[in-house]
Amino acid sequence: MYVQPFSTIQWDRRRHIRRQLGALASEEVHARFHLPIRRRGCGVRSRRWLALSAFCGCFRTACESFLDSRRAEGDRRRGFFPQLQELFGPLAFDFDTPELRLTRFLDSTSEVASAFLESWLLMQEEVDGVIDLGAGPLSFSAALVPFRLHMQRALAQQREAAMARQLDARFLAMPRSDPRRVAWMEAADGAQVAGRWLAGHPSEALGMVCSSAEFTEALVSYLGVDSPAASAPGVLGVAFSGYSGGRRRFVVDPGAWVVERVQMPGDAWRDAHDFTAGVLFDIAFHAGLCGTTEPRGIFSQAVPMEVLAAALEAEAEGGGRRGRPGAVPDAQLLVDGRMHLYDVKMIHFCPSRCWPSHRVADARGGTLEHRAQAVQQEYATAAAALDARTVQHYARLGQEVPQGRPTAVQILASFPPVCGLVFGCTAAGGSREVGSLIGHAASSAAQRQWRMLGSRSMTEARAWMVSLMRRQVGFAAAISHARMRLARLGRIGHAGRIAGRVGATVAPFLSPTMWEQQAGMLGGGGGRAGGMGPGLFG
Repeated sequence: MYVQPFSTIQWDRRRHIRRQLGALASEEVHARFHLPIRRRGCGVRSRRWLALSAFCGCFRTACESFLDSRRAEGDRRRGFFPQLQELFGPLAFDFDTPELRLTRFLDSTSEVASAFLESWLLMQEEVDGVIDLGAGPLSFSAALVPFRLHMQRALAQQREAAMARQLDARFLAMPRSDPRRVAWMEAADGAQVAGRWLAGHPSEALGMVCSSAEFTEALVSYLGVDSPAASAPGVLGVAFSGYSGGRRRFVVDPGAWVVERVQMPGDAWRDAHDFTAGVLFDIAFHAGLCGTTEPRGIFSQAVPMEVLAAALEAEAEGGGRRGRPGAVPDAQLLVDGRMHLYDVKMIHFCPSRCWPSHRVADARGGTLEHRAQAVQQEYATAAAALDARTVQHYARLGQEVPQGRPTAVQILASFPPVCGLVFGCTAAGGSREVGSLIGHAASSAAQRQWRMLGSRSMTEARAWMVSLMRRQVGFAAAISHARMRLARLGRIGHAGRIAGRVGATVAPFLSPTMWEQQAGMLGGGGGRAGGMGPGLFG
């Protein structure tokens, strides 16, 4: 049985999404919804918009076979509709008469010719001056456009490129604090994981399962529009207590951005962080990369055990992660013959992360790379703090630091720069280091398993694995963010219970009964992803 991707759901359920977005989204968001995923959309094309490309592409392709024509090889190809010779001209489709083609047909009084010419001019008007037409079909006039395979697809790609360019200008014109703008810029992440899960197939074997409420929150967050759960009556505007530079009172905003930004009881931040990190590092370990998670012994040669034990006791008594003795990376992996340190960061919607400057706010994926670049300096500061603690410890004992003992700063310098694996707050995009780690994991897995998978080459297997891993990691980041938002709303008294009910019923277009219909299969049955056999590791 064919399992539908997240984005290619049934038509009646698409209409439910449109009704939902109609109350929450702007014209720009609606246009983005219909763009392909590779252009930061949702992969659900509008049939009305596609009609022009379908009509012109299919008609021009069919015209090539209407009449008898001479080919460059010297033989003649028989046409199936020779009665149209008077309408098109006897030499219209010969290989050496490119100047004829549809010229005579478009000069006629045929209604089809008028409709074709009008549709072609409308499409040219959409792309003219917006993109470089190059050798695409819309660079030719309607009368002289040459035959090519998959013309409808070529026309749609040119029009989508123009639409994406225009949308980019419109989103950039919005205020830097607009969530729709932040989501659009974040979707152009260096790791190419943002939104890729929309093209994936629900599967328990791949860990791509979620509830209707979680899917709804992930979708609206990806588009940067208001949260249905937070915008529900009885939830929006409710006051709650949180910590942000001090204990303060906040109110629930329509997008739930404040709810997920401030510190609240519970540990939803850590849950989202650990879930995303767990999925990413599990993929790396199953792919054959060697290493460990949360290595606490990196600086053991530089820091006495008494200092580490005292700091860990303080953490256990309530100091939390901020009371840790120093830099504890999330993972240590052997990549390209060297040990690398990795630290996962989850940013939240706030000025210091999303729009600290025009340079960061106006760059594609700029918020992610800005946070990733700060990780190395944070570790250097933490290593220096460890050295200071060590000096204080020996000073209390009346001793000198042993000669020849390395410092934490020196140990940190022996590693390559710490890799910041940063995930976003809206589209759940990833920094470039996330994509680099996925690439290393795919290369390792492909080298070991490409023959077992039945692929023709290791390169082919690696390309498929990269695509699959991006979907898994992107899905984990998006759903963990949605779960954190719902968990936070659930803690805001009676309003949270209302939000839970609204979130569970607002989007029935994906129900749990649809998830696992083909255990372990990724798109079996001839879908867009094709029948790729079992999951990556089982």
